[in-house]
Amino acid sequence: MQLKKTSSVRHALAAATCTLLGSVTQVSHAEEDHTEWEFDSAVLFYSEPDRVSAVEPVINARREIGDDENINLRLTLDTLTGASANGAVATDKVQTFTRPSGNGSYTAQPGETPLDDTFKDTRVALSGSWEKPLSQMIRSNLGASVSKEFDYLSLGVNGLLSYDLNNRNTTLQTGLSFASDTIDPEGGIPIPFASMGEVGEVQPRQEGTEDKNTVDLLLGVTQVIDKNTIGQLSYSFSNSSGYHTDPFKLLSLVDGDNGETLDYVFEERPDERQKHSLYGSVKHHFTNDIAEASYRFYTDDWGIDSYTLDLKYRKNLGKERYLE
Repeated sequence: MQLKKTSSVRHALAAATCTLLGSVTQVSHAEEDHTEWEFDSAVLFYSEPDRVSAVEPVINARREIGDDENINLRLTLDTLTGASANGAVATDKVQTFTRPSGNGSYTAQPGETPLDDTFKDTRVALSGSWEKPLSQMIRSNLGASVSKEFDYLSLGVNGLLSYDLNNRNTTLQTGLSFASDTIDPEGGIPIPFASMGEVGEVQPRQEGTEDKNTVDLLLGVTQVIDKNTIGQLSYSFSNSSGYHTDPFKLLSLVDGDNGETLDYVFEERPDERQKHSLYGSVKHHFTNDIAEASYRFYTDDWGIDSYTLDLKYRKNLGKERYLE
């Protein structure tokens, strides 16, 4: 199953709960200092009772290859196990569902959210970037990534330009990225709104793969307000086209009069989606501590609006420890 289904949860938790394991620096015997490799590693452990558990180790390598020029490499391994909601609604009766392969089934007891208890997947992701100054005031960052799961392949490229002005107190940024995804789910591509078949029957699925392409645009400005305060404002736009449907999700067809479930059908989502996001933050450095406030507004043409306010305070407890 696709790890894409839980990517927003995973990345939000990773930002808050990643535990630094340590860093190791490998020194080359070359004479130039910028030939050194620097390594950092981190790991995320996450678990929901009776639901999904995740383990995500990350290794990052950085090497300076010239004046203000460096390359970065990152390797990520995701492992998810446990139970995942299949999309059907809970009822007052026992419900039985056919697995995507058509060769097995699982049940949900009365009042329980239907869960597929064989949810399991592993994702390996490799990304790299090359940061290089183009002039005294302009910097570039070019990157590429590849992510592979059992039934999902994602390839991406990205670029970012940064321009300093106002005595380097103001930085303007513009970025563009492109991603191409290929989906090849277990059991095949479900036919939209077709009824789930019984165990052992030929399921309403078809052979082949589906594709999705995503283009993202970023515009941003960072401003030094005073010697202890910095602010940031950015706008991002995303346009995706292709297969957005989750091939493992079902819909319950319910009788509006008595609430009885009449059938289970495969879902279908629109093949186009546009997203807009506006983000602003202010960070202030006190004598020893740091405070940060940020706000994010998100909207898309699927009718979803999101408002996120984030407040952080970092209390330094010495040169090597802090509490945030």
